Amino acid sequence: MALLKQSTTYTRTFLMVDSTDHFTGKTGLTVTVTLSKNGGAFAAAGGTVTEIASGIYKIALTTTDTNTLGDLVFHCTGTGADATDFIDQVSALIEADLATQTSVNTIDDFLDTEIAAILAAVDTEVAAILADTDDIQTRLPAALVGGRIDASVGAMAANVMTAAAAAADLTTELQSGLATAAALDAVDNFVDTEIATIITMLTTIDDFLDTEVAAILADTNELQTDWVDGGRLDLILDARASQASVDTIDDFLDTEIAAIKAKTDLLPDGVTKNTALANFPFMMIDSVDHITPKTGLTVTAERSIDGAAFGACANAVTEVANGWYKITLATTDLNGDTIALKFTAVGADATNIAIKTQT
Repeated sequence: MALLKQSTTYTRTFLMVDSTDHFTGKTGLTVTVTLSKNGGAFAAAGGTVTEIASGIYKIALTTTDTNTLGDLVFHCTGTGADATDFIDQVSALIEADLATQTSVNTIDDFLDTEIAAILAAVDTEVAAILADTDDIQTRLPAALVGGRIDASVGAMAANVMTAAAAAADLTTELQSGLATAAALDAVDNFVDTEIATIITMLTTIDDFLDTEVAAILADTNELQTDWVDGGRLDLILDARASQASVDTIDDFLDTEIAAIKAKTDLLPDGVTKNTALANFPFMMIDSVDHITPKTGLTVTAERSIDGAAFGACANAVTEVANGWYKITLATTDLNGDTIALKFTAVGADATNIAIKTQT
């Protein structure tokens, strides 16, 4: 099974076998390929089928052929050959699309920089708030007098009341308006009543001021110790990322990176393009019964790179035992995206293997 990227061209190789003996590669065919996309009905493939050699053919899949996610089922037919059926998987992303460690490190460095900038800005604002609080404290009295704030009114400026400002009949009016004993008693009674009212009001104001001063002191203490909730600092902090939100982002990234790593760990190790592969194993089967592993062979190794003609492999085949053989595939044998390997020997069925390399 090959992992194909959605809506991307791809050259897919496959083997057609003679319908008489059911194992010999069938050449000279006009192959018809139909495709079933993600369980849908079979329809003709858009790509062109080309013969390579020895019963190996290739189809140049188009972007339309690979435009549906899920299983891509191939049904390949030709007169005088058994039908060849196989399944590939179409995916939106393949291994080459996954985030690299370099991109993950770039995100991590960016977050470190942004978090440092936010913390520096918070430190600056906190320093400004503390400076303002210290300034407020210097303007408040050191202690209350009788539970009240003791304040002084500055002296009246000299000559505020001048003769020019007074009316001409001021003196007469003052003299004529002097209170009699009865008027003074009335005034006294009035003053007593008003003073009582004022005292009541002052008591109310005093209680209010006591409450407000206590609240101010509590807020001031909170500013000095806990950083006031709802104050200037709290609003600044709310407008920026909190440690909790930074921790949440960090936890989210840890989870996502772990999930990506878990998926990439599940990807099978593949054959690397243009890189030698030592001791590649394969089996040779007796051509008489087509079942028994065949020993003592002189095996010829050939390879087709990206659908090109077969050519000899760079290195010789060595027998292991029990019908198993091995070969070291050179970089020149694997310098392509798809590799078709063919191993032949007198007295044995041909062994054909298709490989998709990775970078």
